[in-house]
Amino acid sequence: MTQLPCPYDPQAWQEPITIYDWDHNPPQPEPIQVVAAPDEYEKSTGLQDVSRFTIPPNGHPEEVVRLKDSLALQLGLQSDWAVASEPPQGEETPKGSLMFSQPWQIRQG
Repeated sequence: MTQLPCPYDPQAWQEPITIYDWDHNPPQPEPIQVVAAPDEYEKSTGLQDVSRFTIPPNGHPEEVVRLKDSLALQLGLQSDWAVASEPPQGEETPKGSLMFSQPWQIRQG
């Protein structure tokens, strides 16, 4: 506990409260939702990949997808396995397109 000098001067300079080190270690941004054509993603049915996800009530998904490494790098994203769904109705997308989330690349300052 910090001891405040008495009497307390509300006009005096105050040490800023640091909850997070924004300058040196900013929080990670939320993953972005992407809609990818079949030639832009790869699928996996491997147990080591699908077992990372749990979907009630059936347990694990049958397959997971991720952006191809070269495309993810171009977009500033990490290629990471994710559970996919169909893109929203009304959007013009190539047949076989899927929507899934991908994390942003971590920038090293």
